[in-house]
Amino acid sequence: MTLNILNGRAWWLCLLLVVAPLQAAQVDGLYRAEIPVKGQSQEERLAAYSAAVAQVIIKLSGDRLTPDLPELSSLRANSNRLVQRFHYRPLAATGDPALKEEGYTRYLVVEFDGDALTKSLVDIGVPLWGRTRSDVLVWVAVEDRGARYVLASGGLAELEDRLAQAAQRRGVPTVLPLMDLEDQGRINFVDLWGDFRFSILDASARYATDAVLVGRLSRDARGVWLGRWSLHESSGDSQSWQANDLSQGRVIDAGIDGLADRLAKRYAQVLSHDSTGGIDVVVTDVNNLAGYGRALAYLESLDAVSSVRVIEVAGDQVRFHVDIRGEISGLQRAISLGGSLRPQAGAQPFAAGYGQRQQLVYRLMP
Repeated sequence: MTLNILNGRAWWLCLLLVVAPLQAAQVDGLYRAEIPVKGQSQEERLAAYSAAVAQVIIKLSGDRLTPDLPELSSLRANSNRLVQRFHYRPLAATGDPALKEEGYTRYLVVEFDGDALTKSLVDIGVPLWGRTRSDVLVWVAVEDRGARYVLASGGLAELEDRLAQAAQRRGVPTVLPLMDLEDQGRINFVDLWGDFRFSILDASARYATDAVLVGRLSRDARGVWLGRWSLHESSGDSQSWQANDLSQGRVIDAGIDGLADRLAKRYAQVLSHDSTGGIDVVVTDVNNLAGYGRALAYLESLDAVSSVRVIEVAGDQVRFHVDIRGEISGLQRAISLGGSLRPQAGAQPFAAGYGQRQQLVYRLMP
């Protein structure tokens, strides 16, 4: 099928009707933070704003040390100027018992001015992670003094809520396995406890995530929880870390923190306000208007991209020119997320007239 480039308003009206949902994980709430408070006084609220903006800065950069940069001290001291809205919500019934014991009664939920905050971080050269992030399947095997179980979606509310809160705090899209008959037929507790990578990845394939996190939690005779965590990425890389604490919840927090730290280190990049250059991105297997819309919308959604324009369309191939605000390597890492586009090595599209132009070639996935 050959697509013709249409001009005028009619083209964009058609495009809005056919664009399909993006496959990549687009993170919501990047500029929102939740801070536990004991009451609703103005004094406590103003004091909590600094902690709230620090939480958002960590979420945006992926680095827990970034809020302590001297260049951000003034921003944190005047964080109330960046607040767009706030409200309170009660601690959930399954909330952290330690918070309740310390007298906390609710969360202060704060939404900040994302444009102003991002500009401040870009101005001082803080690497930013971006909205498009790896979605992660999380397997958690627990051994508690002889009892063994695997955390599943819709299972233990307290642990599930704790994991969801930690993932939201760090801006990591996560999903728990169903542990239905299909999962049980592919994997068992021993596979997870031994961190048998191939068995785990085989069982994880049905969820089509970018990465898999495996947690193995056990409690010793003293009541101390030990967490052993492993991250397996679609690139083939694997990393491991450990944490121990009297609180099972804090061990789960350490698992998500370690996950976010490692993903951000790979994908965060220094951006500029203006374009730093451009490159052609050729997308093949674009067989209809909906496919064209998906490819264009995905490229435009990337934080490293400042603009996208169509250069040429022929057959099932579309050449886009992409202006970027960072390094080409950062663009490649961002494109790799979500499964919308896959590199197509050895392809020779548009040979005539474009042979000397630098280009990246991808295949549009179904």
